[in-house]
Amino acid sequence: MRILAIGAHVDDIELGCVGTLLKFREQGAEIDVVVSTDQTSPRASIRGPVNYQKSEDILGVKFNIMRNGRDDNERPIITCDSETISRMDAVVNNGYDLVITHSAGDYHQDHRTTYDVVRSSLRSFTGEFWCMEIGQYGNKNNIFRPNIFVDITEHMEQKLSALSCYNIDEHPIRGLAAYRGQLAGVKYAEAFDLQWKIF
Repeated sequence: MRILAIGAHVDDIELGCVGTLLKFREQGAEIDVVVSTDQTSPRASIRGPVNYQKSEDILGVKFNIMRNGRDDNERPIITCDSETISRMDAVVNNGYDLVITHSAGDYHQDHRTTYDVVRSSLRSFTGEFWCMEIGQYGNKNNIFRPNIFVDITEHMEQKLSALSCYNIDEHPIRGLAAYRGQLAGVKYAEAFDLQWKIF
């Protein structure tokens, strides 16, 4: 199985689906990670390139950082235009069985734009398309309808270790995973909204 996870920022994969990726990798899946905004910009360096490199080591995969323009404050800009979609086309159309990205209902603008770009690039895709849950940007998301729950109980501590690279408070992360786990009948879970599945 080949899985592609696409986040807008370097910590989004860890927040939304790293437990699932670790579980699938353990089962033999090939994992690729793409970050849709340029994390080499001075503004993005607030998160710290060294931090995401530590996370790469935990996940065991090199992040593919896409390059984009920057605004006047040096913040990376991602736009849903033909050029960005064309660059994403080259990424997603490489025989993946599963693509995971943000939900259209996230209220972070980069998350929503990333979803739009990815969805456009999947126009000829024949695998599964899942949207992940980012708690702090999705607690008012009335579009996200979780219908897949992945038991990450055995990978929860690795998820928290990856997130510690960014100095993110683990309490709400553990709480959301426990809540989703309760719905699934396990200790900890990550939830996804299956957009489509084509055989």
